[in-house]
Amino acid sequence: MSAKAFGERRSWPRKTSDQCAWLVAARLRPGRDVKLLDLSKGGALVEGAARLVPGASIVLHLVGVGCHHTIRGTVLRCFVSALDHSSGVRYRAGLAFDQSFPVPDDGEGNRGDRASDQAMNG
Repeated sequence: MSAKAFGERRSWPRKTSDQCAWLVAARLRPGRDVKLLDLSKGGALVEGAARLVPGASIVLHLVGVGCHHTIRGTVLRCFVSALDHSSGVRYRAGLAFDQSFPVPDDGEGNRGDRASDQAMNG
């Protein structure tokens, strides 16, 4: 049976990294680079070299041309996504945001949404 037969569990639609053309870089405090795999108003799926502990608080920095979004959240899950001799262990983590994040449409991310940054930082 397909996932649709059981109903969609996701609260918000996701955008893949390819659909976030405005995005230049993603980092988790304290400066760990991660690859954004998908993004929604309520969370993100990221991949990186650091293992994240489920339940831990995180701060995700999304950097675009002319903009910077800071989003607070929690690690929902984390698992090994790849083992490679040259790059080592890669982890994939599901993140839930503390507040809804207004995901920019293509081309909107470079406006520098300062109000979003202030709302996310509290």
